[in-house]
Amino acid sequence: MLTAKLSAQSIVDLSVGTSHHDIFFANITYCYQVNNKFRVGIEGQYGAAKYRLIHAKTITTGYATALGLPLTIRLYEKEQIRLGLYAKTSVRFQGVLDPDNNDERYSVL
Repeated sequence: MLTAKLSAQSIVDLSVGTSHHDIFFANITYCYQVNNKFRVGIEGQYGAAKYRLIHAKTITTGYATALGLPLTIRLYEKEQIRLGLYAKTSVRFQGVLDPDNNDERYSVL
């Protein structure tokens, strides 16, 4: 994970990796510190799927993209311990490159 500070109020976070279900995935987030308690941001994700189960059918070639709006609220802080509430609303698109194995690449779920 790579994290870089743009200024005292902004944070950019970039994550890349692989998993059992993904050939590759990437996540980039930009957050802005509104005040001492609230942080808001925008987040984008992309993944090249290696394995998914959609409508009881195994999908081995596809992709997933998501766009989200994260919100962080600091509830309590004492010395080096911080308690916060993190919430994110997002929309996700799961694409299947060839769902019927007929060489027609058209489906987005």
